[in-house]
Amino acid sequence: MKRMVIVVLLLALPAWAVATEVFRNPDSGNGVEFTDHPGTASQRIDILPPATVAPLKGSNPSPPPAVGGTVVATSYTRLDISEPAAEATLYNQAEIAVAAELTPALQTALGHRLQFFLDGKAVAEPGTSVRITLPVVERGAHVLLARILNAEGQQLRTSSPSSFYVHRRSIVKPPTSPH
Repeated sequence: MKRMVIVVLLLALPAWAVATEVFRNPDSGNGVEFTDHPGTASQRIDILPPATVAPLKGSNPSPPPAVGGTVVATSYTRLDISEPAAEATLYNQAEIAVAAELTPALQTALGHRLQFFLDGKAVAEPGTSVRITLPVVERGAHVLLARILNAEGQQLRTSSPSSFYVHRRSIVKPPTSPH
């Protein structure tokens, strides 16, 4: 336990103490003592400076920076349809969940909005949600797109088209008899 306390203290030394020499002295109870005063049986311990790692470029998911109280736009680097999965086949679903992923997050403080399109037609007004639910979608192949719009309605980024397929049982009515 004593060793653990000493090691923790050594690791927690402030930067000014790192420059000080540290010595390891065996004590009479088969333990070890660390000190800055060398003894006759002391061994000098080299203490390395703490390791530091620079952050990766572009890995800061923080909100857009403010300059003089005004929020500054950060350009979007990614906009993808994440749901339904590309080339997915959906069977007998009454409603279809649609979602987009974007980097950085939607900058709503700047009036940015997200709009979804199904087969080239807007399916909802531009909004701040990255998820919507489509009511009944006809069977067949469909293409989804998402667009980020600024406060003036200008397009900032468009996703790649994402195809999906809807399969629904068709109800076949038996022919009516002329009787």
